[in-house]
Amino acid sequence: MDVASMGAGAVVAGRRLVAPLGRGGEGEVWEAERPDGTPCALKVIRPEVLAGSDDVRRRGGWLVRIDHPALVRVTRGGRFTAGDLAGWGFVEMDLVTGDSLATVGPVPDALEALADVAEALDLLHAGAWSDGVPLVHRDVKPGNLIATRDGLVLVDPSTMRGLDTTDLTRVGTPAYLAPEVVTGRFGPLADVHSLAATGIALLTGLRAHALTELLAELREDPAGHDLPGGLLAGVATDPARRPGTCAAVVDPRSRVTVGPPSDPVVHEDLRQPTLLLPVDDIHDHPDDPVDDADARLGWPLAALAVVLLTPSVAWALGGQGATSVMVGVFALATVLHLVVHVVTGRSALALFAPPWAWGDLLAGLDDAGDDRGRWLADTVAGLLVLGSGAVGLAVVEALPRWTPLAVVLVVLLLTVVVAAHARIAGRLGWALAWTLWLPVRLVGAVPRVVVSGGRR
Repeated sequence: MDVASMGAGAVVAGRRLVAPLGRGGEGEVWEAERPDGTPCALKVIRPEVLAGSDDVRRRGGWLVRIDHPALVRVTRGGRFTAGDLAGWGFVEMDLVTGDSLATVGPVPDALEALADVAEALDLLHAGAWSDGVPLVHRDVKPGNLIATRDGLVLVDPSTMRGLDTTDLTRVGTPAYLAPEVVTGRFGPLADVHSLAATGIALLTGLRAHALTELLAELREDPAGHDLPGGLLAGVATDPARRPGTCAAVVDPRSRVTVGPPSDPVVHEDLRQPTLLLPVDDIHDHPDDPVDDADARLGWPLAALAVVLLTPSVAWALGGQGATSVMVGVFALATVLHLVVHVVTGRSALALFAPPWAWGDLLAGLDDAGDDRGRWLADTVAGLLVLGSGAVGLAVVEALPRWTPLAVVLVVLLLTVVVAAHARIAGRLGWALAWTLWLPVRLVGAVPRVVVSGGRR
């Protein structure tokens, strides 16, 4: 199963796919649409390059902190645990509009154009957003540079790794890949090499085999070519002979000089799968796995159905003298209710506010937490509150014994309808659903807002 087979219009990670943007060794990148209609880029990453780790949350926190005009902004990411994409990962980014430099050149002012990218890479290497731990991009190349009105933007942040990681796979494009990476090592000086090779590609217009041949010649005889000294030094085979910063690579005043006296590259073993860096969202929530929106109801809806139907069916079938049986059935339903919420970490909320616990669970708020998820949680809670009131009224007024069962069936049906609106409605359908369901949502939302002091 891959995203391409799902096609435009499919909903992945709560985002509607619009059009494919590219495909590579790690996965696919799509233009997508957020629930509020704003565009974004969604990269879906293959299972074989993902691995779990205790420090996923910390590394993900670094990635979403990154803030530089020459680096694409990451908003959230995670791993699918259910549905057709179970085992895949995703990264959501801002959609950068512009042309890729994959085939552009010659570019006479390439050094000036790359200055901001070099600055951003040096900040990554200095650990500016990662608590001092150096981050390495590992796939700097013209194809990952987008020309915008404000300058170049380096994309594909999912390839970034910190120097403290132990889980790696080999990524990068051969023509731009530093020689030491092929032998199982990586570090900031690998990015220095890739940036220098990128600069040479842009200045000369060469790509692929022609660029590889030129780089081999430059390593043999750098002085024999009329190229800026920083670029010539940057593609040196020995990392220790490269400039120590990316800024030095694109500085037109740079000469061919020896870099740092020691080789800081690390990590000899590339046989392990990669670590997925992003956390689940931009608010630094716990890094629980992210379920695919199309599979988010699944077992929570089935569990709710069991909890509601068990006592209502027993009540409908019960007769005079069945009081003890009814007490046992209600007790069983209560136990099932609590078990579900204890397992999902909502035991206190389930004990004191069952409708809101089920609303959060069905909306998958721990996993997504977007506007549609909050709307779904409040609306489901409102349905359950209204349904509970109807059942209570039916019992007090001694209405026919099948009335609670009918109410439960209607509530479950409406829950499915509400979930469908939240998951697949387009902008017009979403606006209509939001308006029609507003009274029910208020029933669920107002008590939550009052209790939480206005926080959502």
